[in-house]
Amino acid sequence: YYDNLCKYLADTHQVLPFAYDWRKSIRDAAAELGKAVGTVLKNTSLPVRFIAHSMGGLVVRRFIADHADLWDEICTRPGSRFVMLGTPNRGSYSMVESLLGAATTVRQLALLDLAHDLQRVVDIIGGFPGALELLPQKPLSQQGEDAAADWCTEEAWQTLKKANGNCAAV
Repeated sequence: YYDNLCKYLADTHQVLPFAYDWRKSIRDAAAELGKAVGTVLKNTSLPVRFIAHSMGGLVVRRFIADHADLWDEICTRPGSRFVMLGTPNRGSYSMVESLLGAATTVRQLALLDLAHDLQRVVDIIGGFPGALELLPQKPLSQQGEDAAADWCTEEAWQTLKKANGNCAAV
């Protein structure tokens, strides 16, 4: 999907594409990224630049948190950068919509799946660690208050399910 960008950057950079499967845990992807970055750091003294789209930005942020030694080495190299493009840093409400079975794509998928109903499709999506890691965080202004939704409680999902009418919920 990013082939043209990779080709363009390859004129002036050594490009190492790093694909991420959104269904897997961000932490697992960050561990894989750590191995790749460790190899790059051993083989070159050039700056390291990350261009991360969407959840890729979350993977790099997790890499930074889990591999502080490698990140520190990157930061000592002049010209190193980390650019995030469309990264859902505080989560994504579209994942809430998906886990409620209200997202158009999830509903269409359920219509096409002759073996599973909407609830089962939602349950499958809810079983992916990457999907759950995309749930929104409480706004900074409400952290510590009970008023904001806590997506990790059964009570929150049951409340949403009742309000959601005929849609599914995790």
